[in-house]
Amino acid sequence: MGQAIEERRKLMSFNKLRKWNDTMEALIVTQDEDGRVLSNDEIIDILLMYLNAGHESSAHSIMWILIYLKRYPQYFDKVKVRLSI
Repeated sequence: MGQAIEERRKLMSFNKLRKWNDTMEALIVTQDEDGRVLSNDEIIDILLMYLNAGHESSAHSIMWILIYLKRYPQYFDKVKVRLSI
């Protein structure tokens, strides 16, 4: 993954006019008060955190939906009718 970040840095320096407007660009250009940029390892850690957070929230949402549908069968029946299950 570090190589992908380096390649992205090269692309960004090659084409300074292009604005990527994505998370990777934001992480690459971010600087602290002293002008220090994030290292590749720090960027990888942040991206993995985002990936995990997105996975966990989706999994928990689905879990709670299923719990409540089991707890309230009248709503489960309405969902079944809407989805034609």
